[in-house]
Amino acid sequence: IGLRIPLEAAEKIKLQYGNAVSADSKKNEMIDLAKFDPTEKQKIDKNIINEIIEARLKEMFSLIKDELKAIGKDGMLPAGVILTGGGSMLEGIIELAKSELHLPVQIGNCSANVTGMVDKLDHPVYATSIGLMLEGLEDQKPSYNPKFNLKVPKNLTSLSDKVKDILKQLLP
Repeated sequence: IGLRIPLEAAEKIKLQYGNAVSADSKKNEMIDLAKFDPTEKQKIDKNIINEIIEARLKEMFSLIKDELKAIGKDGMLPAGVILTGGGSMLEGIIELAKSELHLPVQIGNCSANVTGMVDKLDHPVYATSIGLMLEGLEDQKPSYNPKFNLKVPKNLTSLSDKVKDILKQLLP
């Protein structure tokens, strides 16, 4: 919104050039927005992009801190915070999260031995999705979802087999 460019282009710029701490940016490095959106003719200073990213992250961490205060857990999570998703790969995000939340922070990866069509399912981008899927598989009852025509078998030999079976059923 700050750059007035499409969200897809903004996401690509964030992932390729983004830094969670704007002070860490190189001075006067210009980014040609036409590489991400052919309709754009402007170049923008990388510092501006990182200032926007840092401001949004601080806002997000502030909301998280407010929620922790509301439940009486502000600064009281011994295990700390685990960041997942593509944004967790931003340079400097761990340091920023630690300073804003005053908690230990780490990047989350899927520790289950899961493989599939995507080679790197242990990447933080997939950690939440895989975690939710595995949590759903904890219940051993057979289930049926008419939307996806999925049948989850009751007696698979391992968690890995369960995940593989579901992923196979999703393929055409």
